[in-house]
Amino acid sequence: QLAQFCRVLSTGMLETTCDATIIKLRDQLMATGSTRNRTIQKELYGKVERVLTHWLNGETRSVLRPVTSEQFMLPE
Repeated sequence: QLAQFCRVLSTGMLETTCDATIIKLRDQLMATGSTRNRTIQKELYGKVERVLTHWLNGETRSVLRPVTSEQFMLPE
């Protein structure tokens, strides 16, 4: 599933109806471009996490918001 998410994010080509939110995220990432601003980087990462979480659950969202807590904890 992660490969499909990344493919849609990188190509911009819909594969399922749930992919529309990934395209919104892609558009926002492309519009923002590269930045060294840590606040913007953190916000964008939070949006990627939220979109991925909702997409994995088969959900779509019309508004992209960052998560408030880490969704994919790394093992220690």
